[in-house]
Amino acid sequence: MIIENDAGLRRDSSRELPGPRGAAALKFVWGFYRDPLAAFNSAAREYGPFFHLKVGPYTLTHVAEPGHVYHVLHSDNYEMSGVFAPSQPLVGEGLATNKSESWLRQRRMVQPVFHQQQIACFTEAIAGKTATALETWRGPAGRGEIVSVMEMALALNHQILLKTLFGVDYGLETEWILQAMNVTRDYMARRLRAPVSLPATWPTPGNRRFCQAVQILDQFIYGLIGQRRSSNEGSDVLLMLSQARDQETGEGMSDRELHDEILTLFYAAYEDPANALAWILYLLAENPAAEERLRAEIALTLGGRRPAYDDLRNLSYLTMVVEEGLRLYPPTWSMLRDVVADDEIDGVAIPKGSLMLVNIYASHRLPDYWPNPDVFDPTRFTPEQPAGRPRYAYYPFSGGSRQCIGSAFAMMEIKVILAMLLQRYRLALVPGVPVRPDTHISLHPAGGLPMIVRNVS
Repeated sequence: MIIENDAGLRRDSSRELPGPRGAAALKFVWGFYRDPLAAFNSAAREYGPFFHLKVGPYTLTHVAEPGHVYHVLHSDNYEMSGVFAPSQPLVGEGLATNKSESWLRQRRMVQPVFHQQQIACFTEAIAGKTATALETWRGPAGRGEIVSVMEMALALNHQILLKTLFGVDYGLETEWILQAMNVTRDYMARRLRAPVSLPATWPTPGNRRFCQAVQILDQFIYGLIGQRRSSNEGSDVLLMLSQARDQETGEGMSDRELHDEILTLFYAAYEDPANALAWILYLLAENPAAEERLRAEIALTLGGRRPAYDDLRNLSYLTMVVEEGLRLYPPTWSMLRDVVADDEIDGVAIPKGSLMLVNIYASHRLPDYWPNPDVFDPTRFTPEQPAGRPRYAYYPFSGGSRQCIGSAFAMMEIKVILAMLLQRYRLALVPGVPVRPDTHISLHPAGGLPMIVRNVS
């Protein structure tokens, strides 16, 4: 018998979970290192969204049902996994990694930076960077050429981050910063996927490159912190954080805390908005009726001008398109947690020291909450629709106390870019070129998503 409570938690009298065992488990592990997304979703189709993977002494529990996800994300028993420990020299103890009592203080100080009024101030800068980036497609669009959507989206996102986080523009003096960040992210992705990793302290070529990249980023960030400490000019996030004060103590952040928070934000937003934008453009190309409806709304609301922050609330279908894109292809497709103490979910023992994988991608495609889950349908997000779904049927920005603090900023950025791009260009898929997801670092279209660009007639 299955019972569902108000949180959407399903209770099953069974105390033993299914899952791959023996040779099937080894086959799963091999599949994971080739394609993690495919491996977990194949197992979820075979065993259901709640299953155990056991390999030797190790146990991993997979969850995707809203009630189970709620339990994990709202419990102190599940912490950011230790497999991310090698990133500690880079991001230190920012909001995403801090497990100490100082976390709440940090959250109180960072939260106001992402208040609606502050986010609105960044709209003009994002629109300006977008207008410049879209100019690079003018020639190719006139000739109907193939462009790499991911290349443009990533470059634009990096320019936006440099401007809004640090108050600097892209150039030769900042290109090396982006290269250093690429090294650190690729290093982490390789360690997560590797069957065996040598200790991060060993002087291997990869470890040395990572350490050198961290030094470059440290030099850049601490140099900017020094400038912000001596000047109040600018409107970037780093300046706002340097001026932030804890409401309870009146204290500000130390240089180390500033470093950790700004690099955590930089790392988290380095490519996810670009990935989301690329997937949405792919989905629109696959669904011309939805694209035309969106174009009509943008034309009626904006009349050819750049969007301002207040315009976004009137672009309701644009919001629904972005939300549906994030449902189908959430850039952060899963989250890994360490189980710090013995627990129980639906009568199933969750042992201390095991791992918990929260599969966002699978949650977003559960047919109980998403009829025809693989179909792109923005009307799922009309104001009336979410009322009938549990909270954790949809959570592209995570949830609980660790929910992404920059989610509203990311949504605003994606919507501004998408509105301006569709005002000017049409994109079509290249015939015969398949589009498939790649989970290296985060969920993105493999191969750069080549598309044919043309001017709007």
